[in-house]
Amino acid sequence: MLKLIKLELKKFKTNWYVNGALIATLFMAIVMSVLPYVERTFDNAVVFQNYSEAFHAINTAQSSIFIVFASVLIAKLIIDEYKFKTITVLFTYPISRKKMMTAKLLLIVLMTFVTILISSIVVTVVFITAEKMLNNINEPLTFQLLTRQVIGITTTSLAASGIGLIPLFFGMLRKSVPVTIVTSLIVVSVLGFDLNNFQMEQIIAIPLTFCTIGIIVAYIAVRNIDKQDLI
Repeated sequence: MLKLIKLELKKFKTNWYVNGALIATLFMAIVMSVLPYVERTFDNAVVFQNYSEAFHAINTAQSSIFIVFASVLIAKLIIDEYKFKTITVLFTYPISRKKMMTAKLLLIVLMTFVTILISSIVVTVVFITAEKMLNNINEPLTFQLLTRQVIGITTTSLAASGIGLIPLFFGMLRKSVPVTIVTSLIVVSVLGFDLNNFQMEQIIAIPLTFCTIGIIVAYIAVRNIDKQDLI
């Protein structure tokens, strides 16, 4: 399986993904660090009452961004192969179709998990560093808060990696890249839906349910790969 994943990495150049992740990370680091200062200076408004709010915002933003990135990975590694019929050549190899699809999905999950994890850590470190200089939050940063954020980043990365697979179902139905990406945007919008400062993502059961749905979608895709119409 590891060899198949390495082959997929060689086959599909990932420079665009790495560059996109770097740009997204840099952008979010700047926004999260500067926005509280700008709001306080010009509008006399407080963006984050405490570190918990700030960390929650970072985790939510990072997972949302890379769930969309995951849909682009699905489009490039799977949907495009069906759309341009290159998958037919791949399936002539003396390797199980299910193993090939599993390798593709594992690669997508691993890339999503690692990028969310690293990106969230970087944004958090930059935010804390900026906060130490700008003093927008009137709360001491404790070891307990940092530990909670590390746990939050890890769990968010894991959940988002599973959630990122949901667009695969709709993308495979239509063999459509736009449908795949639009589905990810809808999923992100639902999870980030805010009503009177309440977000669905704050109830742990909801992202876990979405993650489970993503895993089920991946299982169905692997199970049905031998029956999948290539035309």
